[in-house]
Amino acid sequence: MARFAHILVVLEADEEVSAARRELLEFARVNAAKVTVAGTCEAPEPSLLAAIFDGRDHREALREQVLERVDGFAQPLAQAGLRVETEVIDGDPLEGVCHLARSGRFDLVVKLATGNDPDAPYTFGPMDRGLLRLCPLPVLIANPHKEEKPRVLVALDVNNPDYADLNHQLLRIAVAQAELFKAELHVVHAWRLVDESAFRTGAFTEVSGQKLESFREAERRRRHRAIQDLLEEHGSSEIEIVEHIVEGSPPRAIAAVARSTDADLLVMGATPRRRITSIMLGDCAVAVLGAVKCSVLLVKSTDLAESLHAES
Repeated sequence: MARFAHILVVLEADEEVSAARRELLEFARVNAAKVTVAGTCEAPEPSLLAAIFDGRDHREALREQVLERVDGFAQPLAQAGLRVETEVIDGDPLEGVCHLARSGRFDLVVKLATGNDPDAPYTFGPMDRGLLRLCPLPVLIANPHKEEKPRVLVALDVNNPDYADLNHQLLRIAVAQAELFKAELHVVHAWRLVDESAFRTGAFTEVSGQKLESFREAERRRRHRAIQDLLEEHGSSEIEIVEHIVEGSPPRAIAAVARSTDADLLVMGATPRRRITSIMLGDCAVAVLGAVKCSVLLVKSTDLAESLHAES
């Protein structure tokens, strides 16, 4: 089963943490995971005047404040029975988190959703966007979910050969989390009929409306079979699985299904985009995150993760 065994939690300075901590506690508990809570401490250069008046380096004072906050977040997790460690990341926060992600100590990075409000879509800071693009590990942007029966939603792309291996990875994770949380599993695939606009305008050939609908239905069936083949390999008798094949752009379709199913966790993937990976990676995820209220787990393809691991 695809559990997460070693979780790195990134704690920024001004976040409300109580609701997000409950979410993290539940996630770590069902995964039987060890948790490392890391606070970011990007301290300014030491001030000679401040050192004269308070007798210590201002950076050290700030570091102590960060450590106190980290300890305050971690203590209730430890009291609830989790294995917990704490750490302070000095210097550039994003660079420090990515360095830890490449250390081999962790298999998941968790960032608390800005605002931690389950009734509002996400807002993003530099750390959120940076982790989506540059962190080699799976990244969970955690938002508190409802107390009713949970639902896990996984987004697959069965028409893109670059997603072939990633689809298997996404399903393994989504099925495992649905089993652990005793949740419904929903599978969404967004698609568009290739050259439909050309068919309609007659730019290449004239196709009747009836013929076009026949093409569309055949394409739906083909994608349905591809999803069913994946589910036969990774499905589970322990959970209910619901399929959603939706016409439209992936960000809009995924977000629409996340809202209509009232999903608690959305699992989606990212692959490289030619030579501009560091700039473009995560645009679909950011668009989806800006339109949903649930937690989102972004998993990078093996080749993308390896390239990000190799970056210094």
